[in-house]
Amino acid sequence: MRMSIYGTYMPRRGTSTDNCAFTTSSAAKVMEMEQNALRHGMSTMVNASYIPASTMASENARNGSPWHLSPKNMASATTKINGIAVRSLCFIKVARGNSYFILYRLAHCKIGIKITLVACIAILFNEINMDTILTSLQNPRIKQIVKWRDRHDRDKDQVVLIEGYRALTRALAADFPIGDVYFCPELYQGSNEGKLLAALEKHGAKLTQVAPEAFVKITYRDRPEGLLGVGTQRHLKLEQLPKVETPFYLVAEQIEKPGNLGTMLRSCDAAGTDALVLCDKRTDLWNPNVVRASTGVLFSMPIPEASSQEAFDWLKSRGVSIVAATPHTDTMYTDADFTGPVAIAVGAEEFGLSPLWMDNADIKVRLPMMGAADSLNVATATTILLYEVLRQRIAKGMVNVPPPIPD
Repeated sequence: MRMSIYGTYMPRRGTSTDNCAFTTSSAAKVMEMEQNALRHGMSTMVNASYIPASTMASENARNGSPWHLSPKNMASATTKINGIAVRSLCFIKVARGNSYFILYRLAHCKIGIKITLVACIAILFNEINMDTILTSLQNPRIKQIVKWRDRHDRDKDQVVLIEGYRALTRALAADFPIGDVYFCPELYQGSNEGKLLAALEKHGAKLTQVAPEAFVKITYRDRPEGLLGVGTQRHLKLEQLPKVETPFYLVAEQIEKPGNLGTMLRSCDAAGTDALVLCDKRTDLWNPNVVRASTGVLFSMPIPEASSQEAFDWLKSRGVSIVAATPHTDTMYTDADFTGPVAIAVGAEEFGLSPLWMDNADIKVRLPMMGAADSLNVATATTILLYEVLRQRIAKGMVNVPPPIPD
């Protein structure tokens, strides 16, 4: 939680600076700690004032101060302030792995005058907590995240696990609700994680650092990236889809494997599909492997869930042409006209589409199979069909192609 605290305390005239709770350290060490703090995206500012150690306890008691500062928390050093304006640096050792972080920088100090303290604080709750890192595998939060690997527990609590830099970045860009983010700097694979964490915190997420061993426990990846978010599941109905002039939908019936569903979502996003209609689902839309295979576009692609009958009736009522993908037809996929309102329907790999779609589709199309295999992986076949729709619409001038992605 990002937090700003403002307070003032003026030492009485004649107060000895030797009795100050704040001590100095070498500039080199402080600068090293400051770089560590910045690398972890810490930028909270705290304005306070110079407080003599002799009055620290009474001030804390009287004002309910959450700081609880004491000399044992601070590095030992000395300073001499004899009425001359000086620049003094001091810090507190904060428990965060093997790193030290600057807590205070005292600028332009002078006896009898107020000074400004600038603080870089890792994580703030309602008070400063020096033990914010989750290290124990038995921690209740660690155990709860592990439980959410199971679909029953995810659905009961209506949560989705969002792991990795790219997935979290896309969830944030889609304004997807993310309540908690767990991070482990030792496992970062890039240099922008701190900026992402700051953006997620601004978005309302609560940040918690996790020790490497505990993070490996909660991750579902072989090579964790040190970032794991917990979001809230969204459920969309067909009636909530916005109206478009020439709709382009994918209907996915009884898809079984999370990886296939995630790849289909990624292809829908790339080909400009308006929605993926998930019918009679046999896999969990919020499975972590769907999130991973979709590279996070799960959070921006409209995905209404419905029965096959509901989806069929809704499409027909809106004048959408239904195209059934099957190897059992003479019509090649390149011979069909996909420039009007269209929904490409694909089914499970083993059995294909149900009779509802096969018997009532406006047209059936197939892909040429030149070898011994009689069909393609459903995600691969879907990608080819979606790009044929896009190719025809580009050729007709219905779609403006964006510029190449820069290197």
